[in-house]
Amino acid sequence: MAVALKLMPHMATLHRPDRIVEIGCGTGVLTQLVADRFPDASIEAIDIAKDMIESSKRRFAGNRRVTFQEADALTFNPRSPVPLVVSSSTLHWISPPESLFRNIARMLTGDGRIVFSLMLQGTLIELHESRRRVARGKPVLAALPNSDQILKACNDAGLIVTDSREEAVQIDYPSATDLLYALHDLGVTGGSISSSGTPLTRMELTKLLADYAESYPAENAGVYATYRVLYAVATPRKKV
Repeated sequence: MAVALKLMPHMATLHRPDRIVEIGCGTGVLTQLVADRFPDASIEAIDIAKDMIESSKRRFAGNRRVTFQEADALTFNPRSPVPLVVSSSTLHWISPPESLFRNIARMLTGDGRIVFSLMLQGTLIELHESRRRVARGKPVLAALPNSDQILKACNDAGLIVTDSREEAVQIDYPSATDLLYALHDLGVTGGSISSSGTPLTRMELTKLLADYAESYPAENAGVYATYRVLYAVATPRKKV
């Protein structure tokens, strides 16, 4: 929710779009913010996870301006180009980024915009450090991108980044267990950047929770986790 809210000021100067595509709608947090910000626009929201689509459909039942579709951002195309594509905390899951942004460029009108946020390398560094200490032989399969990789992928796809910024955010949780539950609810515990080929055993998971609680206590009780976020706006490069 916090990242989606911080993404909204990047849309403040946009002309009112009539159509919007959202990539990775999840439970509909950004969908709601965008629907409120642009009350006359139709929104086509996609997600690759069927359960997320069903959850969002229930949340927006009766709202005819918002439609949901189970689809892959690497291959999805709207019925015609749109003036605005939005996405919050999703694009880092999709690989390769060059193919992703190339397809997004195809979704946009010539003067359209993509406004997005995504997680960068260094996100959940505490959890990864705890994992290495208790299960050194089970490293995660892949790493999150850094900002240079994302900005280069945009450029290679024919997108000009007109605005970007990074920030590190620390969020407190009541316990290490609550952190893992929160990540599970967000769909963060699956995929190559958060899991290895072999799952942790029950004993390793117990050790990880104890290590995390001891190593990363929050100032006012509980534990903290760090998220590194890139916020960016890009537009298609003008054809000569």
